[in-house]
Amino acid sequence: MAQAKGYTCVYVNLWERQANPFEGIAAVVRQRLEQPDPQAGFDTMWHRIDEHKQPILLLIDEAQVLTTSRHTAMSASLRAGLDVRKDAVKIIFTGSGEQTLRTMFGKTSQPFYNWAPIEPFPLLGREFVSYMVATANRALQKTFHLDEEIAQAAFLTLKGSPEVFRRFLECYLTRPDEGAAGAISIANASMFSDEGFAAAWQALPAMDQLILQFVAAGQRAITGKAARTHFGHALGLDDAAPLHAVNNALARLTDPRRHILVKVEHGIYQFEDMEFGQWIQLERPGE
Repeated sequence: MAQAKGYTCVYVNLWERQANPFEGIAAVVRQRLEQPDPQAGFDTMWHRIDEHKQPILLLIDEAQVLTTSRHTAMSASLRAGLDVRKDAVKIIFTGSGEQTLRTMFGKTSQPFYNWAPIEPFPLLGREFVSYMVATANRALQKTFHLDEEIAQAAFLTLKGSPEVFRRFLECYLTRPDEGAAGAISIANASMFSDEGFAAAWQALPAMDQLILQFVAAGQRAITGKAARTHFGHALGLDDAAPLHAVNNALARLTDPRRHILVKVEHGIYQFEDMEFGQWIQLERPGE
């Protein structure tokens, strides 16, 4: 529809470009606008956009990747570039982490604060599964192709969650010899639902559990002496927990492949799935 109205449409999935999402955006834009120079950066992207004679519709999927603190400066640069090109570039942010997207546009410390309203999309169903299966099968040998009806059943088993279904596909793509059942089992274990919370919790190291209890209780300064002393006592140590142990646990919990915590700014973390945090408060509260 947008193309029919004269827009040049550009789509980028930041989930696939988490290491450097901004270079990912720039690369896709340059390629779409027929300047795929791999050495060119953000400045070249803006220059190419300014030269383009048609309006551009930029769709950034999995935009919650931008909310992490290490991306704050570049997010501010991206917003500044978009602000002065509102007539030339229309942008749609989408993502699977609704709470994190709300933080992205609703927290004053975020570069995109108050930049756009959040609109819930219609629930995805069979057509989504069909598309994802076709895409996955193109990356697999024919012997390991995933049967669509099995995938549709898996989608229902996983509560119709696109995010968890994507984890299922990731598991299947990396371990096709284990079959769909194995991928469902792995995805289920990581799924934040009433059935999956306990399993996810039990799989975590003790330090990770302590940090999640700390965050669920609304505490901050996780790496501070008071917090580390609390962690040390809970672990049966005579002294505070080592800083490197806390940092290693935070690195595991904020790994974007695990969907547990997201760092919103220095010293402040929140749950990707707020229901998991609520479950911890009710079922596994800290002392």
